[in-house]
Amino acid sequence: SASGKAATAGVIWYNFADTFISNARQTLNNVAATDGTIKITDADSQNDTTIQDNNMNNIFTQHPDFFVLNNINNAATSQIVQSCKSEGITTIFANTTSPSDDDFANYDDLWYVSSASEQSGENMGNEIVDYFKSHDNWDRNGNGKVDYILLQGIPTFSDTINRSSYSLAQIEGAGYTLGTCIGGENVTGVKGGDVINGIICDFQRAKAQENVEALLAGYGNDIDCILADNDDEALGAIAA
Repeated sequence: SASGKAATAGVIWYNFADTFISNARQTLNNVAATDGTIKITDADSQNDTTIQDNNMNNIFTQHPDFFVLNNINNAATSQIVQSCKSEGITTIFANTTSPSDDDFANYDDLWYVSSASEQSGENMGNEIVDYFKSHDNWDRNGNGKVDYILLQGIPTFSDTINRSSYSLAQIEGAGYTLGTCIGGENVTGVKGGDVINGIICDFQRAKAQENVEALLAGYGNDIDCILADNDDEALGAIAA
């Protein structure tokens, strides 16, 4: 900062218990500690919008130079942006659904940092296709269709929507026919960005494991593959 003191940042993560978030948090804190030019105060929203609101209020009372939000309250994004503008805090929405064009037009000090979830979805689909191509026995019930479990993250997250839809679109694009979405709603002709209704696990390992255990008991011989919207859900499926 201009005064020579370390800049300050308030960071709110949606859930410390999420494996990816835990690693990202630790990495950010380690970099800040090593660099020494910024001091971080962070908080855990515990996947609860009310707790997120309380965390924001606490951060604002500290008047940091920067505010980083791993937002879970997408319905309130514009309101959150307006609050940050009123506080005069440089604001970064991180690893969440992007604010709208109007939000960015409303506040010049608003930024967005995230992964390319469309590419993530395509990579998921490509991995499935590569497996099918190298395993002639992939079609477990012999119906000529891909019967699958789709474990999804938080419903309103763009990562959930894009990873779910782009993965299925990639499988169809490779010439495979989608069959039963086990535990969810069947779809065909999927396009990237479509809203798909699979099994909501909120990016949580325990929920994924519980759902997959139940579905394996009832549909074990009909499941050709399992797609998961994040690492924790994949690990939950493996544990099942």
